[in-house]
Amino acid sequence: MSALIDKKGGVYFVYGYGGTGKTYLWETLSASIRSKGEVVLNVASSGIASLLLEGGRTAHSRFLIPINLTKDSICPVKGNTDVYELLKKTSLIIWEEAPMIHKHAFEALDRTLNDVMHDDSGNSSEAVFGDVENIREFADWPLDIGQGNVGGPNDGQSVIDIPDDLLILNSVDPMGDLITFDRALLAPLNEVVQEINERMLAIFPGEEVEYLSSDSLAECEDVSEDFDPHLYSPDLLNSLNMSGMPNHRLVLKVGVPIMLLRNINHKKGLCNGTRLQVVSLSRRVIDAKAVYGTNIGYRTQISRVTLTPTDKKLPFRLKRRQFPISVCFSMTINKSQGQSLSRVGYLKDPVFSHGQLYAALSRVKSRDGIKLVMLDKESKLINKTTNVVYKEIFGNVE
Repeated sequence: MSALIDKKGGVYFVYGYGGTGKTYLWETLSASIRSKGEVVLNVASSGIASLLLEGGRTAHSRFLIPINLTKDSICPVKGNTDVYELLKKTSLIIWEEAPMIHKHAFEALDRTLNDVMHDDSGNSSEAVFGDVENIREFADWPLDIGQGNVGGPNDGQSVIDIPDDLLILNSVDPMGDLITFDRALLAPLNEVVQEINERMLAIFPGEEVEYLSSDSLAECEDVSEDFDPHLYSPDLLNSLNMSGMPNHRLVLKVGVPIMLLRNINHKKGLCNGTRLQVVSLSRRVIDAKAVYGTNIGYRTQISRVTLTPTDKKLPFRLKRRQFPISVCFSMTINKSQGQSLSRVGYLKDPVFSHGQLYAALSRVKSRDGIKLVMLDKESKLINKTTNVVYKEIFGNVE
C-alpha cells in the first residue's frame, strides 16, 4: 500500500499454501484501492484460477498476450483503444498463479506496459511493468520443497526422501488404496491420468454411454507442398490423444465427474479446468452441474464443438468435433493449478519440470490431506521421488 500511495511501483511475490488467506488478501487490496476510485486488474494464468478473483480474467485475455510466444513478442494493444486506456489508468495488477505461465508472457507484457506508460515526451518507461504495481502469487507448500532445500540444497533435479506418514507402503494394491483415500488424484503424465480414469469409470455404477468424435484435416496455409492428406486415414486421426483435447472415444456415466477443456461461460464459472458432475446424458447434449467454485450446483448443457490443437509437432492440423470434456477422477498436476482440494493423492511417476512437486502438494490445506504412491522402475513401492527446482528463478526474489 505504501508503494502504491508513493507511486514507487514494484513487483511482489506472496507465498503461502492453500487456506492461508491469499485470496482474502487479494479481495481486501482490491476493495481498498477501488474504493479510492483507482483501477485494479485481477488476472490469473488459468481460467479456473481467475474465478477466485473479483472481476477476474485470464492474463492472456486481459492483456491480449499472444498464444504463440517468442522472446520478442509484444501484446497487440493499440493506442486509443479501450484496453490501452484501461492499462494506462491501472494502479495495481494482481496475478494469481503467475509462475504457471511462460516467461515470454511476462516479457511481452513488460514491453507493452512500458510503451503504454510512456511520458508526455514519448519516451518509454524503463521501470518493471511500466511502474504499475504487480503482485504475483507463488503457491508453495511446503516451502523447503518449493525452494529445493529438502535433502540439502539442489539446483536442478534431485532425489528426495518422502516422510512415511505421507506414503502408502506395504500395499498389495497401492492404486486401489489411493483411490479409497482420495477425492482428487494427481499425476504428472496424461497417460497415468487416463489409466486411473478408466479404472475408476469401470467400477463406477451405471450404464456407459459412448460418444465418438468426427475427425478430419483442417485447412492450413503453411502446409508443405509434399504433404499428402491421403496418408492420414480417419483411423489414424481417431487414434491421436493430445493434451488439452478430448479423446476420440469418450465414455461417460451419470454421476461421473468431468472437467471442461475449453472456456464456455466465464461469468458462470465454466472455464478450462472447471470440474462438473454429469446429471444426464443424451445424444446431442450433456447436462452437468458445477461441483467447485462460486457457482456450485449451477446446471449447464454442453454441446459438441470443433477443436483444433496448436501442437506444432504434428505435420498437419487436426480438426476434431467432440464434447470439450474429459473424465476427471484424476487430473494432471498442471490442470490442478488454482484449485483448493480437501484431499490429494499423487501417484506413480516422478515429476519432470520445475515446481511440479510443490504444486501438487500445495493443493491441500493440511498435511493430513496428502497421500503419495511412489514406484521404482520395477513398480515396487519406494519412499523417494524426484524434485525439480531451478534456483535462477528465485535469483531476484527477496
